[in-house]
Amino acid sequence: MTTLYARLNIGLKPGIDRATVARSYEAVLHDAAIDGYADDFEVFYLESSGIVGVAVPFKDDESWSLLEAGQVLGYVQRCVEESDLDGAETFYASIVTADGTSVSSLM
Repeated sequence: MTTLYARLNIGLKPGIDRATVARSYEAVLHDAAIDGYADDFEVFYLESSGIVGVAVPFKDDESWSLLEAGQVLGYVQRCVEESDLDGAETFYASIVTADGTSVSSLM
């Protein structure tokens, strides 16, 4: 039984102050993950690629665990889309290992 992470990745537009914009997104992502009943999650910003997002752990041998993570990510994405934040260029989901290695990506 391995723990993997379902991630919602938000690619920020080039030509903006990504670090400042990412902080605004991080606050919304954090609150939305809590409101979406995430038991455990991590908000992240990958400066080198301009991606901000949230990662929710799940057990690779428990399909219900992945479904719960997906429910949280869907709720979080809706909250971000309904917010007044500007700066997102792309949204995509991925599954990564604990060290950030991509297992699967919808991008």
